Amino acid sequence: MCYENTLRSQISPRSLLISTTGGRTQSIPTISRLWEPMAYPLFFPHGTLGWGLRPTAQDSFSIALDGAESDAPTTQIWYYRARLLREPRFAIFGRLTNEYIVDMFSREIDSRLGYIRSNQERLQAQEQDSALMGHEEIQDSDNVYLPASFLGSGRWSSNQIADSLTIAAKYGPPTFFVTFTCNGDWPEIRSQLRPGQTYTDIPVVVCRVFKQKLRRLMNTFRTMFPNAGHLLYSIQRVEFQKRGLPHAHILLKYSNDCVSPEDIDHVISARIPDAPDDAEIVKRFMMHPTHSSSVISKIPPSPENPLKYCEKWKNDSRICRFGYPKPPQEETSFDSSSRVLYKRGPGDSFVVPYCLPLLRSFGCQDLGGAPQPTATQR
Repeated sequence: MCYENTLRSQISPRSLLISTTGGRTQSIPTISRLWEPMAYPLFFPHGTLGWGLRPTAQDSFSIALDGAESDAPTTQIWYYRARLLREPRFAIFGRLTNEYIVDMFSREIDSRLGYIRSNQERLQAQEQDSALMGHEEIQDSDNVYLPASFLGSGRWSSNQIADSLTIAAKYGPPTFFVTFTCNGDWPEIRSQLRPGQTYTDIPVVVCRVFKQKLRRLMNTFRTMFPNAGHLLYSIQRVEFQKRGLPHAHILLKYSNDCVSPEDIDHVISARIPDAPDDAEIVKRFMMHPTHSSSVISKIPPSPENPLKYCEKWKNDSRICRFGYPKPPQEETSFDSSSRVLYKRGPGDSFVVPYCLPLLRSFGCQDLGGAPQPTATQR
């Protein structure tokens, strides 16, 4: 949805094309209340109107409504949110619900982009005022200008990166890098499944559970490591993996740096625990997929033998991009680039570094932390 390299003349509004029995075709704009019942008759079998704005006389599919029914009931996002949370049919249709969510979210983005396209001069004039504060002046162009207030635009991304770098420059580089991945087998998710469903059929439940778990995790970070001091800052980014589960990348900075091997061993481990219950959790969530032929294989990539997600073809051999299997390491140390080499035994070559107390509490993949390389770690 990035229009910054697109000319205004190259953009045509999105619409829903309807073919009548007489062979005529008419289009329905994204702001019409007829969009949802026309596109999703299973969700709206009685032709119930969806979200939309008051129709104009020029609309081909204008409908005459009296009173408050002629106005948009609320904003788009809140309207869709109320439907998804209150109406049970959206928890039944599974993949159709996923399509509906993506379609409605794209309608909301299209409406915002339509406003931006029609108000280019005013938006640019507002940004011109920032030139007085030392920002670069915006040049007139036929390209569509996306302001920094538009989530996902280049200017928005630049501002987020600048803010993060400023925080790191003020308080120092982060102490830990943590990846928190949603677990589709969490009991809060499984309890909402209907017969024959998987977590992919209830995306609303998955996102709500993940958000609550992430909030609890961030609260845990404030008190879990007393020896590290108090938490100075945290930076997180939530994204969705290809299999549809959300996960978060988190940077944490504590007042006391975790730079010695002893400090690291107290927080992070790359070994299979001795306790049977803990070993089962680690083997379930924190094991890197095993590579055949000790990772190095002379078999070229082909449709019959494709590369795994972590492999690359280099020097006529398959190599794991993450360096697995890891060699045994008697003690935790640092390499020449200040990266941590964790203590490992002969049977720990495929163990992903983890924090055992967090793994016990949340039971999900990739819940581990890695100290960030700093000059003091050398």
